Amino acid sequence: MATRKLWTNRRTAIVYFSSSFLLTLASCANRKQGIGLSLSFYNKGISSLLAKRFDFDGRRGPFPGPLGPGGGGGSHMSFMPGDTQGGIPRSVEIEWFIYSNEFLDWSKNTPQEIKYSSKSDEIYEKLWATNPHYVQRVDLTPILTPELISKIRADRPNTQLKMIVIFRDDKVEITAEPYKWR
Repeated sequence: MATRKLWTNRRTAIVYFSSSFLLTLASCANRKQGIGLSLSFYNKGISSLLAKRFDFDGRRGPFPGPLGPGGGGGSHMSFMPGDTQGGIPRSVEIEWFIYSNEFLDWSKNTPQEIKYSSKSDEIYEKLWATNPHYVQRVDLTPILTPELISKIRADRPNTQLKMIVIFRDDKVEITAEPYKWR
C-alpha cells in the first residue's frame, strides 16, 4: 500500500514538472520578438509639467516624471529587447499635468515641515486641482513604419528604437529613429 502511494506521488510529480517545463518552453517559443527601446522626453512648453503616464497598447508603461520648461535635459529611459515583450506598439496613451502658477508658488514658498504635514493635505488637493490635466492617445503606426522596424531588426543586438516625445503645453509630438547604442 505504501509502495503504491509512493509510486503515485512520484508519477504525479513527474507529470507536474514535465508539464511545467513544456509550458515554459512553449511560451518562450511563441513570444513575440521584442526590440530595444530608448525613450527621451522633452518639455518645449512655457510651464513645468508632470508626465504621469506613458502606456503602450493599454499596458502600464514608464513614469517619465517632472520636466522643466524650455527643453532642458529632459528625461531618458532605455529598455532591452526582453523588457518590451509586447512586440511593436501600435499606440501610446500619454497623461500629463501642467503646473499652475498657484501650485508652483505654494510649492516653492512653503517650508518642508509645513508642506508635508497632514494639515496641508487639503491645501495641496485644492491647489493640485488647479493644474491643467491632459490625456492624449497617439497612433504609432504612421510613425513606426515597416522600413524603420526592419532597420532596427537588421542589427537587433546593437540597435534600439529611439522615440523622442516632445511636450508643447497642451500637445505632444512623437518622432522615432533607429539608435545605434553600441
